[in-house]
Amino acid sequence: MALESLYNGGSYNFELVSMIVDENATASTYLNTLMNLFYTPTMYFDGGNEVYVGASQTSMINAIVTCGEYEVYDIDLSVSVAWLGNAQVEVTVVIKNNHFVNTAPETPTTPGGPAIGVSGSEIPLTMETTDFDIHNLWYMFDFGNDEFSEWIGPFESGEAATYNHIWYTYGEDFSYRVKAKDEYDDETDWSPYNYIDIVQRGDANGDGSVNIGDAVFLISYIFKGGAAPDPIDRADANCDYSVNIGDAVFVINYIFGGGPAPSCE
Repeated sequence: MALESLYNGGSYNFELVSMIVDENATASTYLNTLMNLFYTPTMYFDGGNEVYVGASQTSMINAIVTCGEYEVYDIDLSVSVAWLGNAQVEVTVVIKNNHFVNTAPETPTTPGGPAIGVSGSEIPLTMETTDFDIHNLWYMFDFGNDEFSEWIGPFESGEAATYNHIWYTYGEDFSYRVKAKDEYDDETDWSPYNYIDIVQRGDANGDGSVNIGDAVFLISYIFKGGAAPDPIDRADANCDYSVNIGDAVFVINYIFGGGPAPSCE
């Protein structure tokens, strides 16, 4: 049985309410919503109203074990009392919950990179974002066709970072984008895409194919001060990280001698 107090026009009326849960709708409402009870209070478990205490030994043990697994955060408590005069005091209580709630980083801006790259060459891509909580950041690139980088980092929040990627095939409008995460593994959305054209290694004169014209172009550049390949490493046919007569010989051997195609793989 329980005693319910009802305020009525300045006086108190009292009404006895049966607390038999399965037979009285009012009592059931009290137990489930108003009084946060299920037969007995559960505040000493988890502050909720979902544990039927006393149902069985197993349920009691499980409730206690679950309660013990909760992470408990420190609180800051301050109490101040001020005399206001005329038999009045003012009591101020301030409670600060130090429960840390992590915030995911900002979605990175569009990653940076050159407009043109050469197949087989390392191409620097840049990425940057900030973290509200000033945590270290890691980045991951998406290069399409289910090709992703590993998580790259750590970098400081707001720090401009660089990642070198190699495309071994060539063509136009290769896309890439990037996302970030913090040290708590909270991830951002993907950034907007950027695009890059990848040109064929060995195509020194940029006509879209590797042929004898590239060998002639290289010889003119090396010995006669002719126009330079653009970008320069497209003429590095043998992938020795320099442009010299060896690249012209490599191209001639590929065209007329059945040698390997220009590649860095």
